[in-house]
Amino acid sequence: MADSAAYLSMAEQGVWAGGASPHRYRILVPLLARLMPFELETNFLLLSAFAVGCSSVLLFIYLRRLGCSKIAAAVGVLFFLQLRSVVACFTHSVETDSWGWLATIAALVLLQRGKVFSFIWTVTVGVLARESVLFVLGVFCLQEWRNPVRCLAVTVLPLVVFLGIRAVIPGPEFWQYYLAEIPRLWQRRVSPEWWHVMPFNIYNAFGPLWILACMRLRAQREFLKKHSLFIALVMAQLVVASDEMRLLTLLFPVVLPLCVMAIDEARGLTNTAKQPLFFAEKKP
Repeated sequence: MADSAAYLSMAEQGVWAGGASPHRYRILVPLLARLMPFELETNFLLLSAFAVGCSSVLLFIYLRRLGCSKIAAAVGVLFFLQLRSVVACFTHSVETDSWGWLATIAALVLLQRGKVFSFIWTVTVGVLARESVLFVLGVFCLQEWRNPVRCLAVTVLPLVVFLGIRAVIPGPEFWQYYLAEIPRLWQRRVSPEWWHVMPFNIYNAFGPLWILACMRLRAQREFLKKHSLFIALVMAQLVVASDEMRLLTLLFPVVLPLCVMAIDEARGLTNTAKQPLFFAEKKP
């Protein structure tokens, strides 16, 4: 992975030494790797394995609470483990993606259970691994759109950490980086070569699972509606970043449930054909 050198440098020299922007702000995993007692590459590998393992367990819980059968939920975990970006965490273990997935799925499980305070802290810590963890706030805001004060209260702490870490760590200004990056990416986007490879890169994020997920789109409109802002934010990354496959892998909490719901329907378990419970029921 192109950003591996930056994370390795941060682990060797200290996270405040920084790498290239925006990698310099993803301090959580390099800091943990620096504190562990083994070789740095081994530490990163262990951290990746831990994050992927915990994400798998939480994904199983998440799918079960959505109404999926145990078999379908287990298949969903296998689908997750065979994703190209997940496999890459073990072949190129100096990475932070896996901790972003862990924070995202952990936040969604906490939101399912109505544990808003824990949800806030999970997103806040997750931002130190990957800034894209902020996107999960979109799920909460759509749930609570009638209560803007509550939405603001939940988003304040993660945003303070997101902006604060960029103010504290010296280096190229964060927004200047993206203002310079967008024109470069736009030139790439309008080139014929990009349009030849872009569909392949997007397909590679989930492979044939895209097709399986599409089988449940009409039946799960409410599920998709609750995730619509999250989906839009993930897709918006394509404007400022170029690795389509890795970026779109963050959609796994949406794509994989649609896949396993299709499996349950094919097995004749029609309980998942109904709109599943996503958020914890509110007490009157």
